[in-house]
Amino acid sequence: MIIIDETLAARAWPGENAVGKRLQTQPTGSPNAFSEVVGVVEHVRSQDLARAVRPQIFRPLIGFGGTQPFVVVRTTGDPISLTPAVRQVVASMDPDAPVDRAQPLSAYVGDALAQSRLTLVLMADSVSLR
Repeated sequence: MIIIDETLAARAWPGENAVGKRLQTQPTGSPNAFSEVVGVVEHVRSQDLARAVRPQIFRPLIGFGGTQPFVVVRTTGDPISLTPAVRQVVASMDPDAPVDRAQPLSAYVGDALAQSRLTLVLMADSVSLR
């Protein structure tokens, strides 16, 4: 079972409902080479907000080692104040799972925009020196 983003759904099955369809997610001949789509979510830009990224597939963590899961929590209060509660919930599911890099989403967005900001600052300084 997998969840795919709307970009992949539109490419694989334009104009159709992707839920219930099967998508090859492993090499041909592999056991369980196909996975059933159980949901479609909005496309998420991550790491680089300036360019489109590849379509995304989300699958259960169990049985797919080597991944770095992320937990996103929506709150109206101070997000950092929720860190202890999030750590406790994650530890109740997997005591060995670390919860690190806890920070507000605005910090991630700021990091993603840092390169663009630097480029604009350097361009502005270059123009003002002339």
